[in-house]
Amino acid sequence: MAAKNNIPTRPVGQFKLGISLWFVTHRIVLKRLLVVSLAVIDVGLYGYTFAVVIGLARGQEAYRTMVASLSQDFADYRLLRPLIAAKPLQLSAPLVLSSSGSLVDLAVLVVNPNQKFAVPSLSYRFLDGGNAVGSGSSFLLPGESKYLFSFGIRQPAGTVRFELFGVHWQRIKPDQFARLKADRLQVVVSNVRHLRGDELGTLSQLLGGQTSFNVTNQSIYGYWDVGLHVLLFNGEQLVAASFTRARRLNPQQRQTVSISWPQLLPLYTKIEIVPEINLFTQGSFYEYHAPGAEPR
Repeated sequence: MAAKNNIPTRPVGQFKLGISLWFVTHRIVLKRLLVVSLAVIDVGLYGYTFAVVIGLARGQEAYRTMVASLSQDFADYRLLRPLIAAKPLQLSAPLVLSSSGSLVDLAVLVVNPNQKFAVPSLSYRFLDGGNAVGSGSSFLLPGESKYLFSFGIRQPAGTVRFELFGVHWQRIKPDQFARLKADRLQVVVSNVRHLRGDELGTLSQLLGGQTSFNVTNQSIYGYWDVGLHVLLFNGEQLVAASFTRARRLNPQQRQTVSISWPQLLPLYTKIEIVPEINLFTQGSFYEYHAPGAEPR
C-alpha cells in the first residue's frame, strides 16, 4: 500500500475568511464601481484632451494675432508730425524802398521760429502781377530773423508778392550749434558813421550821403567773404537798405568799409550793419596759421 503524502496545512484565519466572503458577496457592486470609475477617468481624460486642444487653438490664434501686430504701425504720424517737424517760416508783407532814379529795392522780413532747425539754403522771388521781377538765395540760422532783398528793381505796376521755394531744413542740436556759432561767427562792427551829401562836398550834394564802418574778424578762422547789409530804420520801420562785402578777412584783421547812397534818403533814426556768413558752407572759412602764411 502506497504511503500517504503528508502535506502540512495551515488553518485559515477568521479575518481572511471574512474578507474573501465580502469580496464574493460584493463582486457585482465592485465590478460596477470599477466600470463607473473607468468611465469617469475616460471622461476626465477626454475632457482634459478637449480642453488642451481648445487651449492650443486659442494660443495659436493669439500667437497669429501677436505676430500680425508686430508688422502694424500704431503711431499716429498725423498727430506726431506737428510736434517734431519744423514750424513754417514767418514772412512779413513785402516792402518797396526807394532806390536810385526810378528804381526801387524790395525787401521781406523772414523769421525762423525754430531753435532745433536751420535752413542751410533757400531760394526766393518777388512777383509783380505773376511775373518774377527779382530773385535771390539765402540761408537762415536757428531762431534768426533777417531781411531778404532784391535791389535795383523797376517800379512794380501792381501789388508785389513774395514766394519762397527750395527751402532745405536741417535738424541741429542747439548746444552744439551755439558752440559752433560762438567759435565761427566773430565779426564785430564798430565806428559806424554817416556823412550827409552836403558834408561830402559840392559835387555830392544830390547824394544821400555815405556810411562807413569798421569790420573786425575776432575769430581764429579767416573769412573769404563777409556779406554786409546796411539798414536804415525810422523807429522799427525799415526805410532804406544797401549791401556790400568785406573780402578775405584774416583773423584779427580790421577793414574799413564804406557805401554811398545814390538816392535821397528818407528820415531815419538808426543805422544797423548786419554781417552775413553762412555757417553751413565750408567755403566760407579758411584756416590761418601764422602771419605771412598762405591760407588754405
